[in-house]
Amino acid sequence: IDHQQKWRIVHQRSIRSAYGKSPFFEHYADKILGLYDKPIPFLFDFNLTCLTVCLDLLGWKNKIELTTDYQEINTDSAVLVKDQRGFIHPKSEPNIPFKHYQQVFGKQFEPNLSILDLLFCEGNNSTSCLNK
Repeated sequence: IDHQQKWRIVHQRSIRSAYGKSPFFEHYADKILGLYDKPIPFLFDFNLTCLTVCLDLLGWKNKIELTTDYQEINTDSAVLVKDQRGFIHPKSEPNIPFKHYQQVFGKQFEPNLSILDLLFCEGNNSTSCLNK
């Protein structure tokens, strides 16, 4: 990651500008904005940190396991994992039914926004929205 650029400050300001008046901004702002406080050398590590923080804010206790190649899941086990690697593709729109919630901008619900939109707008109800 090129930390000579001011991208971290720009992202913090953009998040404050976009969500500063959302209902749960004060509740989550420190952890979300804190992601940009210290320089992390690699994008992979930054993304992993973001994922870990978002899972924590959702209250999910998922264990993230890193592998060097795709691991086939044994369907005989108690946990069944569905392979979703090809579910979202940049050239096609996923057919995901979203539970509508009150967003900060616009009069109409805008699907496919980030987890930040959901957390800042719905707070503790975010998991319920995702489960539906």
